[in-house]
Amino acid sequence: MFSSSEQWTNGQRLWRLQHQGDKDFENLGVLGDPPDGFSEIEKDCRHRQATDTEKPPVDFIFEVPLLTAKSITTFKHDESDWQGFEALQWLAAKPWWRFW
Repeated sequence: MFSSSEQWTNGQRLWRLQHQGDKDFENLGVLGDPPDGFSEIEKDCRHRQATDTEKPPVDFIFEVPLLTAKSITTFKHDESDWQGFEALQWLAAKPWWRFW
């Protein structure tokens, strides 16, 4: 249960968000200055975490790095709207040794 997102510009990391739910559902590492919208996303997810009645509980903090990245890129890995993105084939599917 690990999620993270970060933004780099000109070789410099601007911010990073990291969650390790296997250690603690509430854990959220924040480095740098996350983008606008992060505070609202975190507040909403923490509220959902605090009011969750599911058994076993749902890890809503897992979504904070992913939703923050989506607020910038419009992309989230588990959503099907790939419009504007191109899927690339994984290099491991090819015999890599032929490239040498």
